[in-house]
Amino acid sequence: MKTTRWPMRNANPDRREILYARQFGGPLYNTGKGDDYGDFIRRQPCCACGKRYGVQAHHHVSRGAGGTWRELVPLDSGCHLEVHAQGTHTFQDERGISFREVAERLVREYESEHPEAVGVA
Repeated sequence: MKTTRWPMRNANPDRREILYARQFGGPLYNTGKGDDYGDFIRRQPCCACGKRYGVQAHHHVSRGAGGTWRELVPLDSGCHLEVHAQGTHTFQDERGISFREVAERLVREYESEHPEAVGVA
């Protein structure tokens, strides 16, 4: 006997929006100009090699470990793959960078450009 399968419903869309906002600085942290923190990060040059195209937002503290939008750093697609292949510490040591320092600097820069975002999560 064949059973009919119904398409799965989106699980709690409000919760999804809240989680996205916490992880990427998106709609709840939006400045009203369609310019959320994730977009801001993706417009920055790669913090490892300086490329300005193909930049992705990388959580230097994983979302599973409690990372939020404040832990995002810009990495181009090649560097992003390397981080996940080599591991964060090895990648940072080889390039002499600190994701924590980069993330803190970018948060300060974003908050100076978007004062309404100061103190949000």
